[in-house]
Amino acid sequence: MNTFRLNLILIVIIALLIISSIWSYTAFLEMEDASDRIVEDAVPVSNAANDLLTQLVNQDTAVRGFIITEESRYLDPYYDGKAALLENLAIIDRYEEQHPIMKDIIEEEALPKINNMRVYFERQINLVKSGQMEQAREQINDGKSTMDSFRETDLKIDQDNNKIINDAWEASNRAGARAKNMIIFSGAAALTAVGALIYSFMSNRKLTALSSFDGLTKLYNRRMFDKFMKEAWEEAADTQQSLAVMLMDVDHFKLYNDTYGHVEGDRCLKTIASILAENAGSPFIPARYGGEEFVVIMPNTTAEEANAAAERIRHKVESASLPHIASLSNRIVTISAGAAAFVPDTSLSPSDLIEMADEALYEAKQGGRNRVSVSRQSVS
Repeated sequence: MNTFRLNLILIVIIALLIISSIWSYTAFLEMEDASDRIVEDAVPVSNAANDLLTQLVNQDTAVRGFIITEESRYLDPYYDGKAALLENLAIIDRYEEQHPIMKDIIEEEALPKINNMRVYFERQINLVKSGQMEQAREQINDGKSTMDSFRETDLKIDQDNNKIINDAWEASNRAGARAKNMIIFSGAAALTAVGALIYSFMSNRKLTALSSFDGLTKLYNRRMFDKFMKEAWEEAADTQQSLAVMLMDVDHFKLYNDTYGHVEGDRCLKTIASILAENAGSPFIPARYGGEEFVVIMPNTTAEEANAAAERIRHKVESASLPHIASLSNRIVTISAGAAAFVPDTSLSPSDLIEMADEALYEAKQGGRNRVSVSRQSVS
């Protein structure tokens, strides 16, 4: 009888071990599937959607430069922005069935506005090319209302992006919670449960990196820039300290890609990102803004200090002496940068500061590139 009971207990223990192992293995597969969905679906869609406004602004800035200067070289960033915009839309279209809210925002709001801006850009370019400069300059602000409206659409896109990432995180966390429950279910499955915890920890670290950092440059991505910018703005408003932003752009990068190929182009961006990371340390926060554009958040920094920091980074890139035989201004890779700074108040928003830095960047490019410009509206 005692032997029978012992055998029965052993059978129950073995059964519990088998069930616990099966459930733990299932939890592993669910965590792996959640991680894969973020890598293959959520992150690409999030990055592509976040980049739409950036590329539209790039096109608008380029067309304005063409109207003002009549120099065809200003059309290069326009066509680059147009190609990047189409590529981002293709990525979103590829995954739109998994994200119906994003699909509705893109189809019902974003695409009509993008098409309206495309018609406006092409009309302005054709007016300049046909010599109708006066008419083109009279209509230079015709697209402003559409651009302002698209910024509102971008906020909706950003909200749905956060939901996409958060849903993926919740799916991963639910799978991790089920794995942890296996520990409670059976102490005999301790080794399996420890393995589940280790896998969950490593998976979460992987997900954090994927959703926070740009895959190519290893700098913070646009999503994290938006988060840190909001936090820096609120802190500067509370302490009444100056907040600065620097936008920088690789000069004639399309020509670099055309000359050396996209593999070398990626290597060039990684080199510049490395220089930026080394020379924009804490408390500065560098990030990839989109394409060949980078951005740095500069807490507690005046316009003069931002200018000095940007000039230091510009000099470091120039000193790297990366060959660029197709450059229209130099024979090496250079950058142009725009900076802006002020103390936040209730009449302003983070987008106002970014727009001022973008205008300063445009001035740096118009002034010959490989230089730094500070917004005239900045407060020292």
